[in-house]
Amino acid sequence: MKEMLLGDYLNPEQFLSFDEQECPFDDSIKAYNHLVNVLGFPENIMIFPVEFEILDGIEYYSYLFWEAFDVVKKEICTFLPAFLH
Repeated sequence: MKEMLLGDYLNPEQFLSFDEQECPFDDSIKAYNHLVNVLGFPENIMIFPVEFEILDGIEYYSYLFWEAFDVVKKEICTFLPAFLH
């Protein structure tokens, strides 16, 4: 399967650079390679960025993940956190 890149951002200055210890999967290609080559997921997956937002009383939390979607079965395979805590 051909790898697809994310492409250029319209406003690259809005994105911060993070240490690899905090954000080991800072792009979809790294997430794809980890899921397929390390964890053994099928090659026919697509990777999407996903943000979960949680409001807990007055506290607001946001979590970033990579979603792996199986294009043959048309279902979500798994989520991979973009940031490690």
